[in-house]
Amino acid sequence: MVRAEFEYPLPLGEAEELMALGTGLALSKRRHIVPIGPSRWEVDVFEGPQAGLVLAEIELPMPTAVFDIPDWLGNEVTGDPRYYNSNLAARRVGQPDLLRPAQAARLLELL
Repeated sequence: MVRAEFEYPLPLGEAEELMALGTGLALSKRRHIVPIGPSRWEVDVFEGPQAGLVLAEIELPMPTAVFDIPDWLGNEVTGDPRYYNSNLAARRVGQPDLLRPAQAARLLELL
C-alpha cells in the first residue's frame, strides 16, 4: 500500500487548531524502532483504552522493495479501516471485531 505522508515542523498555533478538530479518544502509544536486516520497523504499543493492541509498520523506499518478515509479525491490517487512527480513537480495542495479533507477546519480549 502506498500513501502520501508529510512530516514537517508545525507552528504551535496551527497544531492547537488541528487538535481542536479532534473527536473521540486521544490515542496514547509508545513507539519502538526495531531494526531487522537493512529495514526498520516502527512498532506502536498502545496504552489506555487501546491497551493490548500492538501495530507494526515498515516504510520502504519503493513499493517493490524486498524486506525480511519477522516471525513475530501478526495479521496483515494494512488498509483495514478498523486500524486507522481516526477509528481507533472512536472505539475501544476490547470490542470483539478488533484483532489482536497473537504474536504480540513475542514481540514485546524483544522490545
